[in-house]
Amino acid sequence: MKIAHDYPELSLTVSFSERFVDLIEEGIDLAVRIGELSDSSGLVARRLTTQKLVICVAPEYLSLNNEPKIPEELSQHRCIVGFRRNQPVSWLLKEKNGKVKRYTPPATYEFADGDAMLEAVLAGCGFAQLPLWMVGKYLESGELKEVLQEYSGIEIPINALWPQNRHLTLCRRYSG
Repeated sequence: MKIAHDYPELSLTVSFSERFVDLIEEGIDLAVRIGELSDSSGLVARRLTTQKLVICVAPEYLSLNNEPKIPEELSQHRCIVGFRRNQPVSWLLKEKNGKVKRYTPPATYEFADGDAMLEAVLAGCGFAQLPLWMVGKYLESGELKEVLQEYSGIEIPINALWPQNRHLTLCRRYSG
């Protein structure tokens, strides 16, 4: 890791988890959260970027099933849905008026891991809403197809959070 080489005095413990952690309670210095932030007094947040969500499916699945034209038609299909905090993750869809609505598709498969969801979509198990950065190369290669594009493309924030009482200096930006 370049950052470890450039900053030998830095000591890191890195953990990846889909579960919600209480930074203050668990003594965590920094977290990266994807999605809208709930009111978190005692925390400082800095927007890092956004990620665009797309609905995709393997062409193999579509060769055996009709492509849905509206989200409600997904109820007749297999869907791969994220699972967090003991509940399925709703998909975020654009309405014709531009507003965002939550849609919980029928969950044929539920995974608490984005990579597992991607593998299931690539294997032809059904539709999923995933970040474009994760599926972009598969869309370009034709291994996946984007569907319901007029309802898709919502961008959600990615933020860094840290406890207000921790004096992190985020002045230098790492671009490794």
